[in-house]
Amino acid sequence: MDNFLILKTLDKAARRIENTEALENISGDILSSKSIVLNFPSFMDGRAYSQARRLRRAGYKGTLIAAGDVRADQARQYARVGFSAIFSKNNFDGAISQNDLTRFTDHYQSSASDEQSIYHKRFPNTAAKESGGGAF
Repeated sequence: MDNFLILKTLDKAARRIENTEALENISGDILSSKSIVLNFPSFMDGRAYSQARRLRRAGYKGTLIAAGDVRADQARQYARVGFSAIFSKNNFDGAISQNDLTRFTDHYQSSASDEQSIYHKRFPNTAAKESGGGAF
């Protein structure tokens, strides 16, 4: 989460994927994109969270940008599913996002990042055998 970006502008060359696209079969063309913008048309529509997780699970290594109706105080949630940046046309205080990213050092759920959950830290041998349960 140290490299999480708050963008003032969007790269016009970035690939845009609407949140209505299922991304069940992710092509090599998508995975080779330098940056991808996933859209949150409204705060209540979280389909882009699932898209971000699918892209990271498929091996996407580029910049993954949350755009649209994104919130400064949700930066940690965006980062945990695999976003590496946020962009909003609405001005918000970047300090709020930075605080949200660093406020907690541990977490209970697995994520798209390499961070280990509290459970994995406490029980490394048991956690390694686990598969499922909604874990990333």
